[in-house]
Amino acid sequence: MTTESRMPGMRFGVLVCTPLTRSWQARSVAALVESGRAELVLAMNCRSPRPRTHERLHRWAATALFLAYDKLSSRAGPARRLDLAGALASVGVVEVDVEPNADGRYELGAAALGRIRDQDLDFLLCFGREPRGAVLAAARHGAWAYRCGCLPASDRGPLCLREVYDDRPVTEAFLCRLDHQANGTVLRGGRYRTVRRSWKANRDRILRELVTWAPEVCARIADTGVAEEPPRRDLPSLSSEEPTNLETAKLLAAIGSRHVREVVGEVVWRENWNVGIVAAPVERLLEDGAPPSPKWLPARRHSYVADPFGIEVGGRTHLFYERWDYRAHKGVIAHLELDAGSPAAEEVVLELPVHLSYPSLLQHEGAIYLIPESVQAREVGLYRAESFPRGWRKVATLLEGVAAVDPTVFRHGDKWWLFATLADQGPDLKLFAWHAEQLLGPWWPHARNPIKIDIGSARPAGPPFVHGASLYRPSQDASETYGGRVVFNRVTSLSSTTFSEEAVATLSPDRCGMFPGGVHTVSPVGEVTVIDGKRLVLRPPGVLLRALGSRVSGVVRRGRGGRAL
Repeated sequence: MTTESRMPGMRFGVLVCTPLTRSWQARSVAALVESGRAELVLAMNCRSPRPRTHERLHRWAATALFLAYDKLSSRAGPARRLDLAGALASVGVVEVDVEPNADGRYELGAAALGRIRDQDLDFLLCFGREPRGAVLAAARHGAWAYRCGCLPASDRGPLCLREVYDDRPVTEAFLCRLDHQANGTVLRGGRYRTVRRSWKANRDRILRELVTWAPEVCARIADTGVAEEPPRRDLPSLSSEEPTNLETAKLLAAIGSRHVREVVGEVVWRENWNVGIVAAPVERLLEDGAPPSPKWLPARRHSYVADPFGIEVGGRTHLFYERWDYRAHKGVIAHLELDAGSPAAEEVVLELPVHLSYPSLLQHEGAIYLIPESVQAREVGLYRAESFPRGWRKVATLLEGVAAVDPTVFRHGDKWWLFATLADQGPDLKLFAWHAEQLLGPWWPHARNPIKIDIGSARPAGPPFVHGASLYRPSQDASETYGGRVVFNRVTSLSSTTFSEEAVATLSPDRCGMFPGGVHTVSPVGEVTVIDGKRLVLRPPGVLLRALGSRVSGVVRRGRGGRAL
C-alpha cells in the first residue's frame, strides 16, 4: 500500500432487486467508493419471479404510452438504462431468488442473511424493490434506500412524476433508513421546486443530487456517530403505480400548456419591487399574521428597489437597499434616512463594476460594516463606513472564490456566522454556513454543508434576530415563485457540526395590496420593520419585442437539439 492510499472507514453492501437499473444508481455506488469513506464488499442481486405473459400484456396495454414516454426521456442523463453488474464487478454479484410480498417488499432467506452478516457491514444500500425483515438489522446502520416524494426510487415507480402531474410546487427526495413498517427515518433529504413543464428535467435534476447523499451521511457518521438528520422524521407509505394511458395523455397536454404559459409570462411581464416600512417591531410579525400595512417608497419608472436593511445611528433611522436599473441591468447600494417616518432624499453610497444587492449591516466595536451580495465577483467583501452613511471602504474579503447569494453575517454564542446560498448550486435551494472566531476571519465551512436543502426555507431573507431566548432566522419561500413569501425559523441547534431549525411563522404578501406578488426581505430596525414587495408589470413595447425574439430563438435551438419533455 502506498502512503497516498487511504483505508475506507466503512464497509457497505449493495442489494439490487430490479431487472432494469439506471445510470444514477451506478454513480451512487461509485461516489461512495471514490469518497474514500466506504468500501464496497458485497453485491447481491435479488431476482423476483418474472410476471406471467398475460400480466405483462395487461401492463403494456394499460400503460403503453407512459412506457414509451419513459423510454424516450431516459435515453441520456442519470435515468439512462444500463447494466449495474458492471459497476459491481469489483466484488462480483451474488444471485439470490426472492418472492415479493403483497406490499411489494421482499425478505431474504437464511443463507443470504448469513452471507450479509459474515461481511460485518456498516450499511446496506438498496435499489429497486425494498427489503423487509431481519436484513434491516443486518448492518450496524441498517438498510438505506432512496425515495422521491412518497415513492420508492425503483425502476417501475415514476420518479418525480406525480408532482408534475398534480402540478405540485415542491418535489421531495430522501435517503432513508428502512424500518419494519414500510416506513423510514430520514438520513438526508431535500425539497425542490417542481419543474412543472418537464418531467425529465424535474427527475434528472434530483437524481443527480441523490448521488452525493450517501457519502455525506458517511461523513456525518464519522464526525458525530449519528446517521439520521435531526429532528427525526418518518416518511409516508409506499406507492409505485405507473400512470395509465389516459393519465399520461393528460400529463403531456398539461406540460405543453404550462410551457406556453411560462413563455408568455416571461415575455410579457417583468418583476417590479419596492421597499415598505411597517410600523411595528419584527416580533409582531411572528405573533400576528396580518401586521399593519406597509408605507411604500415612491414608485419608479426605470428602476426598482429591494433587499432593505435598517440601522439606527445617533437617534436616526437609516435604510440601505438595492436599486436595480432596468436599462443598465445592474444593481447598486442606495441609502435614505427616515425622518419622523418619512423618507428623505436617496443617494447611491456603493457602486462597483459588478451587480450589488442585499446590503447586510452590522455594528462591531464601534464601527459600522456593510456586506453586500456580489455574486459576479465570487467573493463576500466586508466594507467599513469611514463617514457614515457614505465612504464605504473594503477592509476584508470574508470568502473568496464563492458565489454567495444573500450573505448574512451575525453573532451567535461565541462565534461569528455567515449564512448564504450559492449561485452555482441553486440560489434558492441549499443553505451553506461558515463560522469564525473573529469577524475578519479566518472563516471555516460548516461540517455538514449544505446544512439545509429546501426550496421553501433555505435562502436568507434578512438578518437573524433574538426574541425571548430564541434565535430566529428569516428565510425565503421560493417554492411557488421567486421571493414568494418569508418563513420565520426558530433555530434549535447551531454549532460547527450541527444545525436544525423549525418553521414557526410566515409573512405573505397582501394579495389585495400594491405589491401582491411576493416578499423576500424582512429587517428589524428599532420599533419598525422594513420589508420589500413584488408585483408584475407589463414590459415596454420595445423590451417586449426583444424578449419575444430571444425566447423564440431559444425554443428553436432547443427544438433542434431534440430536448424531451
